[in-house]
Amino acid sequence: MTQATGKPQRNYLPYILIIIGVLILLGNLGSGFDSVFRALGSLLNLWPFALIAVGVDLLTGGKYRAIVIAAAVVVALVFLFASPRFGGAMAGAGAPQDVRIALEDASSVEVLLDLGIADLTLGSRPMAGEAIGGVVTPSRAERFEQQWSRRGATLDVDLRSRSSRGPFNFGFFGVGEGGTWDLRLSENVPIDLEIDAGVGRSRLDLRRVRLTGFDLDAGVGAVDATLPGGDYQASIEGGVGAITIRLPEGTPARVEVDTGIGGVSTDANFQRDGDVFTTPDFAGTGVRLEIDAGVGQVRIETVR
Repeated sequence: MTQATGKPQRNYLPYILIIIGVLILLGNLGSGFDSVFRALGSLLNLWPFALIAVGVDLLTGGKYRAIVIAAAVVVALVFLFASPRFGGAMAGAGAPQDVRIALEDASSVEVLLDLGIADLTLGSRPMAGEAIGGVVTPSRAERFEQQWSRRGATLDVDLRSRSSRGPFNFGFFGVGEGGTWDLRLSENVPIDLEIDAGVGRSRLDLRRVRLTGFDLDAGVGAVDATLPGGDYQASIEGGVGAITIRLPEGTPARVEVDTGIGGVSTDANFQRDGDVFTTPDFAGTGVRLEIDAGVGQVRIETVR
């Protein structure tokens, strides 16, 4: 009598480890890996071609399956690289839009930047009459909205990217080449800053901004941020990508890092106690930063 044996169970652990390793590698590469996600988004948005190919294959009873698959791939590649309607790699971004939001005698500003698929460059300048200025070039698949209003002595500024492809956009990461946000904040008034990044690199030079609060949802893309000194609370929620944080030398600071998939490194100005990194002169006041890391290396350092 023979004993029935079940099918051997497949070991998925090697595949999981490979995927995690690839994500860590992409995250630590930082500066350019988000283009992989953009390309993947372009491919995913060509899913209707797969439906057409399946329908043709059913009608022909699978007799011409190889020809149908080859034709679908060729046509999809043509649309991918040549048609701006599908956000192909050859399609440019949308029209540049000026951002010039007057301060209107406000004594403080709250700024929300909600990006889609775009690289963000954010700096500052001593603008007496403006709260924020610059140029935003959205991708063709997005529309850019800017709103502002007064709330007492506070000016609320809301800049957002929204999908312009309607209810039948089933892409997962967006399409085509991303846009660019090149903005400057005023150095003349206190600013509470919130950034909801999408897919793209974020380069922030805020060393001269009078921050009262800072929140960043990193999204997919590397983050390189220089923060100012002062006494304020800040938080960064990591996505996929390396995070580099710089603080002015001599700034009392406490940084707590909840590590994800990746490591944490600092320069000699920080002392480590478990997941907490502090400067020797921190005594409760100063920059208090919490980082919930995702996938990618976290680097904390000081600059002169």
